[in-house]
Amino acid sequence: MVLSKGARVKVVRGRRSEGVTGTVFWVGDNKYGEGKRYGIHGDDGATHWISAEHCDPWDKPPEPVETPDLVRGDAVSWERDGEVFYGEIFWVGASKHGPGTRVGVKDADGESLWFDARQVSKAEGRPPRPAPAADAAPPPDDLPAFAPVDSEVGAPPGDGDEPPPWEPDEIEGGGEPPPLNDLEWD
Repeated sequence: MVLSKGARVKVVRGRRSEGVTGTVFWVGDNKYGEGKRYGIHGDDGATHWISAEHCDPWDKPPEPVETPDLVRGDAVSWERDGEVFYGEIFWVGASKHGPGTRVGVKDADGESLWFDARQVSKAEGRPPRPAPAADAAPPPDDLPAFAPVDSEVGAPPGDGDEPPPWEPDEIEGGGEPPPLNDLEWD
């Protein structure tokens, strides 16, 4: 029997997902064998891809999910392939795929990742930030208060964005400099 999208199912066989209940959101051909395959939004907050023959109809509604104590700006950690990663929450909201809360997290590389709130843990303190690039040295401490950040110690005052004014006495023949197309280029 093939179930349709929106049907509640329980996974009765399988290596990783046995015992999971959830809602079918995708039905398609099974590329690993005969029959159909389901995409299931599990009540555990994860997405499962299961052969239809491993699922039975399930008539019980999902269990209520406790709302996590996560807010925008919280540092969180998660585990993937045995390695722990850190990031900062930039979005928290209700999951449109079933019970629970979804969170948007920026990782240390600035990439946006999406999790069910049950898949992350509040991290104690802030996540480690990547070290600044070698060429992004901080400005010297002995700059005067009026100096722009990109100033150098000992540079003449001024904003550095304007060229110095023309000194007519320094230009051959006095007056304005010649047009660029009259200059000899080597």
